[in-house]
Order: sequence, then C-alpha cells, then structure tokens
Amino acid sequence: MKVRGEPLDSKILKYNSKYAEPKSSMFQMLEKDGKIIYVNENWLKETGYREDEVIGKYFRDFLPEESIEHVKKGFPRLRDYGCIENLPLKLKKKDGIVIEAVLNGISVYDENGEFLNTRCELKTINYFIKYNQYMQTLLEEEIFLKKSLYMKSQINNALLFSESLSEFLKHVLFVLSEPSEVFSTTVVKFVKDNEVFSESSDPVENPIELEIKRSLIRNDFSEKISDDFMIIEKDKAIEGFENVQNFLDNNDILVISTIVLENKIHMEKTIFLFHLHGEKLSVFKEKWLKLLRNVKDLLSLGLNTFDVYENSQAIAEKLSEFSVLESRHSLNQKDELKNSVYREIERYKRYSTPFSLLIFKISNLDSIKNSVAELWVEEISSNISRVINTSIREIDQLFNLGNEKFIVILTETVENEAIKISERIKKKILNLESGPVNFTINSGVSESQKDDTFSNIYKRLDQSLRDSKKKSKDSLFLC
Repeated sequence: MKVRGEPLDSKILKYNSKYAEPKSSMFQMLEKDGKIIYVNENWLKETGYREDEVIGKYFRDFLPEESIEHVKKGFPRLRDYGCIENLPLKLKKKDGIVIEAVLNGISVYDENGEFLNTRCELKTINYFIKYNQYMQTLLEEEIFLKKSLYMKSQINNALLFSESLSEFLKHVLFVLSEPSEVFSTTVVKFVKDNEVFSESSDPVENPIELEIKRSLIRNDFSEKISDDFMIIEKDKAIEGFENVQNFLDNNDILVISTIVLENKIHMEKTIFLFHLHGEKLSVFKEKWLKLLRNVKDLLSLGLNTFDVYENSQAIAEKLSEFSVLESRHSLNQKDELKNSVYREIERYKRYSTPFSLLIFKISNLDSIKNSVAELWVEEISSNISRVINTSIREIDQLFNLGNEKFIVILTETVENEAIKISERIKKKILNLESGPVNFTINSGVSESQKDDTFSNIYKRLDQSLRDSKKKSKDSLFLC
C-alpha cells in the first residue's frame, strides 16, 4: 500500500516514521466506507467511549449534523487527493457534550492505486491549550538555560581578565544580580585581624542585607551560618535568623553561600548573599538553587586564585625594593612561563584571541665572565629588562629565563604587530649608553596557532631566533 504515493507494507495498520501516532492528540483510521477500524487511547479518553462501542461504527455516528456536512465535503478530497488539512468539525462525546476539533489526515492506497483507508489526527481545544502551555514551558526553559550559561561564562571571563580581587568581585556582583529573579547580591569578606568588609550590587542596601551585615559584624550568628549553602525562607523556622526572615516576602528566598578559602592568606572566608524574587522563580526554584551551587564552585576558584595571586604580588613588591630591577612586571621562571602560555592557549581555544611570544637572546657574554667587565653583566640585564618593560603593555608579561634570555607574552597580538614591537625594543636597546662590554642581541617571534601546545609554539619561537641569528647580528656596547 502507499501513503501519499510512498510504498508501505500492507500488513502494517499503524503508521510510523513522520506519520507516527501523536501521543497527545486523537488518532483514528477509517475504511473507505467511513467505518472506524482503529482509534487510539486519547480518542477514547476524550470522547468517553469504550473501544467496542467505536470500532466498526461509522464515523458520522459520532458527529452532529453540521459536522456531517463538513465531512461529506472533505472526505472525497481526502480519498481522491490523499490528504486534508485543518478541517474544522465537532465531535459528540458519550455524555452528549459536543467538543470542537480540527482534523488532519492522509489516505492509504494499495499498489494498484486503489483506496484502502484514511488515517487522521484530531486536535481538540484542550490539545491546543496543553500544546501552548508546553511551548511556553519550553520557552521558559530556554530562557533559564541562556541565563545560566551567560552567568557562568561571565564569571569565567571575570576570572580570566580581572587584574585584582576587587575587580573580580565587582564584575561578579553585576553579573549575579543582572537576572530579574535576583533582587540583589551582597558579598561579605572576613579578612585577617577580624575585619569585615562588604559590598552590594545595589547601591541602596535593603533591610535584609543591612540586618545580616550588622549581625555578622556583631557575631550574632556567624557561628550559625553553615560553611556551605543555606536556604532561608519566611515560613521555615531557623534559629537565630528570625529578624532576617521578618523582612522576607512570603515567596522570597535568601541564599547564603559561604566559601572558606584554602590558604587563608588574606581572607578567612567570604559569604555571598543572594536575595531571590520568589514569584519570578516560578517552577524554576530548584534549578536556580542548583545553579547557585554550581556558581559557588566558580566563585571559590576565583577567590582562591586571587588570594594567592595578590599575596604573590605583595611578596614580589617587597622583594623589588631590594632588587636592582625597577620593573612593572615580575620576572618569572620557566614553570610560570608555561602556566601563562597554557592560559593564553585556553583563551585562544575559547574566544579565538590570538597572542604572540617574543624572545630576546643576549650573546657573547660568556667571553667576559672572567674579565674585569664581569662587573657590568648584572647592570646590562637590569637595563635590558627596564627597556623591555617600558616598551610593553600592562597586560603583557615578561619572563627572565636566565642565560641572558628574555621572553615576552604579547596578549591579543598577531605576528606582524609583534615584529614591530620587537624592532622598536631593539632600537631602544641600541640607544642605551655605551660602555666597555661588547655583546650581541637577537630576537624571534611566534604567533599562536590552532591546536597549539606549549612545546609547539616554543619550538617555532626557538627556530625564529635561530633564523634571526643567521641573518644579522646587532653588536651592542652597554654600561
């Protein structure tokens, strides 16, 4: 048999593929004389009949007069042309109530083109109501998913691009309070020496946040706050939080997310307060709470990272007071270079943000190690570091690998730009004051590529340096 001209097995009664039986609509099959040979469970459920009261009966027996006329006009088209769409009709239920429906159907023919039966779907008003509700739910699910993905991605960006803990928290507070479901977000930092600092996304603090911060500062319920995740609602008694609950509307939720830092260098712990709008959460209450739990992991990573980073920066600043180098950037070692390059590679993979490596190699210094001019070697390194540092941006990074080798990571910089920067730096070095030490300097450049590894980009950088040495040598005399 054929459906709209497509060959099918004549033994199959139930259609499949794209004509598969709808699960939420009514479905029926009629013989060529109009007798019913099959109905699905929804057909029986909607009309109230038993199967034995329907099978073998004429379809017109279940229609009021006005719909019989509609079917009489539409059935020949369905039989002769193979399909009919959106035919309005009414259907009599067993209890006498008439329901409105829309009929869509196809015809089935044998291999000789002879008409066999029809297969029709009927959608009632209830079906359309449920369908619209279902589509609305899907739309709300999509909106929530977009919000959650956006929130996580923005926190990741804050972690990657913020230069300080303060900048990271400022960006995070904005992102976390952007959705309409969140009234406000407040962060409370417990630093060393029992000091407490707080910051809110809302410039005008609401009574809940004020009460919590007062209580935290007074230590009224610091010990009662879990070191994990607390959910406070108005109708659920929680000892010690009665005053806070009094400020909550009936459906609002206050989430207290506590992050205890691993190293506790500057901060003991940090508390995030999320004041959620109960009515706007609707059916997504549990999903929002789960999202905030996931967000907590990202926040914990950020706080611990900046706690260590800012401590390292503080140590570096203290050490710089005793160093001959007056540098804006710390001169890191090989492991730190690898870590920084790997971070740039991850950014490149995620956001297609290019970067380049720039290398400077000072040569011929070995020949002066045992001479009087050895006293000048440290001063040479200091002067070159100063020149490089004053020629690059704050976001770029300088690494001193020893053996008179310097490498610069140029963020968001392609190879042509990196070459120009290299030539500009070399020119500045050539303009330094002369002295008794004779040596040469060469440079190389390598730009990031797709699927790069540290090893790959470093090999290209090293090859670029060797090519530079073959082409020319810049001889320098520096004091």
